[in-house]
Amino acid sequence: MVAGVLAGAGAWLAGANSLMQVLTFRGARGWQIESVVGSLIHLRGSETLRLESGAWRIGTTTGAVSIAMFLAAAPMCLWSSWRGFRTNRPGSGWLAAVASLLLLSPLLSAQYVIWLTPGAGIAWAEGDRRSVGIAALAVLLTQVFWSDYDLVIVGAPAALLIVVVRNLVLALLLVSALLGCRGRGVS
Repeated sequence: MVAGVLAGAGAWLAGANSLMQVLTFRGARGWQIESVVGSLIHLRGSETLRLESGAWRIGTTTGAVSIAMFLAAAPMCLWSSWRGFRTNRPGSGWLAAVASLLLLSPLLSAQYVIWLTPGAGIAWAEGDRRSVGIAALAVLLTQVFWSDYDLVIVGAPAALLIVVVRNLVLALLLVSALLGCRGRGVS
């Protein structure tokens, strides 16, 4: 089985431009409207809004920016996960890793926020109630704007503000979860 997985991964990596397609979101040239940058651009106006590579996007970006954002997020995700396990706080590490990945991506679709929930369950058992509450707020805010997503697409100010606030909550979650990774006296 391992040989099959390695062969499949090798074939995928050797494939024509497959890794670049993943890292650049199939060559998308805009910020998804829920991403940190995309939500701020959308808050200012909808002039460049368009459906591109399966997502509502705004403004312009390049594949190089997507790759740079991935290169910034990957070490943070790995370190947060490692630190969480090292300090016996894997839930807090999970929340920090996912929050950093979501914040440092040109694509932040509503459904990605559900990735927080398993880590929140583990963090609850660890006693990191603050991070769990913040994660729950991020999920709730996402559900609020997702329940009438057409308002986000057309640029209704209240809906766009909820998206921006949700992204601020994700940033707060990152800080809280990183603090939660400090552990209980473990270095």
